[in-house]
This record gives sequence, structure tokens and C-alpha cells, in this order.
Amino acid sequence: TKPYICMLLSRHILKLRNNSFKNICSSFCFSKNLFSNEKKEFNINGPSNPSEHFYLNPEELKCYEAAEEKLNIDRILGYIKKNKYFVVHGPRQSMKTSLMKYITNKINKDKELSKEYLCTYANIEMNDSDSTKGEVFTEIAAELADAAIREHGDTFPLEFNRSYKDERELIFQDLLSEWSNKRWREEKKKSVVIFDEYDSLERHYRNFLHQLRKGYKNRTDFFFPCSVILCGMKKVEDKKLTGSPFNIAESYRTKNWFREDVKALYRQYEEEYGNRVTEEAIDRIFYWTQGQPWLVNRIGVGIMEHFELLSQEEKEKEKCIVTSDIVDRVVNKIKINEETHLMSLHTLIKEPRIRN
Repeated sequence: TKPYICMLLSRHILKLRNNSFKNICSSFCFSKNLFSNEKKEFNINGPSNPSEHFYLNPEELKCYEAAEEKLNIDRILGYIKKNKYFVVHGPRQSMKTSLMKYITNKINKDKELSKEYLCTYANIEMNDSDSTKGEVFTEIAAELADAAIREHGDTFPLEFNRSYKDERELIFQDLLSEWSNKRWREEKKKSVVIFDEYDSLERHYRNFLHQLRKGYKNRTDFFFPCSVILCGMKKVEDKKLTGSPFNIAESYRTKNWFREDVKALYRQYEEEYGNRVTEEAIDRIFYWTQGQPWLVNRIGVGIMEHFELLSQEEKEKEKCIVTSDIVDRVVNKIKINEETHLMSLHTLIKEPRIRN
């Protein structure tokens, strides 16, 4: 394991110019459990890991069961089976990445699906404002190569990138084509690719979509991924492009959790720590958050901090019961601290494009 970690670290140091620190850290999200037996926690930083965090299975979320336009696993898999390209979008910290990683694992580990498909998840978040087209597409190709090694132990994309002699800006499209065809020839598996944070691209956003369009017509001949999921904060049309860069089947928005989902998450906390959460406290958490996943987890972090700071005498007095009063105290403390995430949201909702 250690040489593999060192290899990834070296690779990401070279990518530091474009990739955010969040991307680098996410590559090592598994490392904590190699060396720690800590209890699970509420997660407010990056994608959720079921072995580290309180976690709700996307297939069991009540908010998707009741939604008029469901965003459930069966529907997503249905579009993949129909060779569709589509978008999953929603605000930051709304469990998009967790959902995409769940889809990846579902396809690659399911007994039947894994016979027909190979899914690759790649986070392509970068600041491309000062980058050339060649640099951007080389970076995307490098991320695909990292993902192939990390998820499948497949070194072909890495070897392909090293041997590429043509214009660097074309490597991204060519890599997808060669890799998809190789998978079909050797294993009779169709390629599915998920590009997370695709809308972080600004200067070269249109170029990225057109690289996909060039290969889109070949997807049913196994010379390109049969399905591509673009995951980000925005729909393709939100970028105000003239005309569709290629045929996007649908755009789905992630949903806020229902009260039942919030309750299910806090029941995991009860089981892990033995602190009972009253029904009134659940009502209050839902009142303050309206089921927004990050806020639900942030209040959970505050509740855990509240009990950690109590003296033994105070703990005995409160009997380690989470009440609506404790929830309100935690929320007031969060508001007073003016945390970055909340202040960013407060600034964002004042913008005319959001208000209108």
C-alpha cells in the first residue's frame, strides 16, 4: 500500500498548479482507516465514506422515493443502459460526489452490472484561467489515468499518455476512444465515465464539451464511453452556450433530505455514541436545515462538540440526551462564528442571478 500512496502523492504534487487541495486530499480518503479505529463522525468535508462517517444509502433516501422526478439508482442505471449522456447537479455539499462514487461502486461491484460495464470516476476540478487547451486536456487525461490505476489497476491510460506524440490538446478524446475500444475488445465491457466538478472549467468549458461531442457518435460502436455523467453545480444550459454541445438526455438536481432521512442519520449517531436524540430535536434540526445535507451534518458536529466540552457533572445533568434546546444552542454558536461555508452562501443569495 505504501508505494502506491507515494506514487499518487508524487503524481498529485506535479498537478498542484491546477488541482485544488480538496482534490489531492480526496485521493487519500481511504488512508485514515488503515491506521485508525476511531468511531464514525458527521461529515462536513468532502465526500462521505461509509466506513468513517454516518452515511445514508442513496437507494434508501426517502427524498428520492417521494420526489416527482426521482433521482434514484434504477433511473440512473436506466439511462446508462440506454447509452445516455446526462448531468447531475446541485449546490455544494449536497452529496453529489458521494452519490457518484456510490454509482461507480454499484456498477463495478454488482455481479450482473460488472459483467457488462466498467465505470470510472474522475474529479476534474481545476482552475483553467491561465492554462492552454493542451494543458487542460493533458490534465484531464492524467486524472483519468490516475482513476484507472486507483479503481481498476489498469495502467493502459497512463501508458497511452506517455506514448502520445500528437498535439497534446487532442489526448483527452483519443484516450477515451482507445481505452473504451480496448475494454470492449478484451473484456466485452462498455465504458461509463463520470466527470465530477466538470463545471469548474471556465475558459475551456466549451472545448471540453466538444471533445466529448467528437466521440459521442461512436459510443454505440464501442469506440467511446457508452454513457457519460457530468456532475457539478450547474446544468449545461446554465453556462449560456449557444446550441447544445451534444445530446444531454436529462439534467437532475440533487434533493434535500426529508425529515425521515435526517432521523435515520441521527439514529446512527445514537447507536455509535449512546446519546439519545429526541423527536423534538429531530424536528428542530429539520426546521433549521430543511434537510440540506451539509447543514444537517454541521449541526451534528456541533452537538458532538457540545458534549465533548461538558464536565462530567454537566454530562450527568444533561444525561447525554440531545434536546431541541441543545440544537438551538448549537445553531446560535454556528451563526456567531460566521463560518466560511455559511458566509459564502449568504453572499451568493444576494446576487441578482440567484435572487431572480
